[in-house]
Amino acid sequence: MKDFIVEINPSNELIITLNELRKNNPKLASLALKQLYETGLMQSGIPFNNKDMIQRNYKILKRLFDNESKGPSQEEVKTERLTQE
Repeated sequence: MKDFIVEINPSNELIITLNELRKNNPKLASLALKQLYETGLMQSGIPFNNKDMIQRNYKILKRLFDNESKGPSQEEVKTERLTQE
């Protein structure tokens, strides 16, 4: 496998939020960082073992669902229709 360079924009909203999450919930931040990294690999067409990514995705969704089931969210929910291009 080739050596790849990953560039991170420190002013990106996701990176800023990830940094805050790292301070408050390092385990969840680690899951999110790995998910972001492998999403970048996928978008770039770089092959990787996606089984780990899928399992991590389920863990993240479970945490999201667990948090949402505790009470109403303060954020506005926006529904999107998924379509194939």
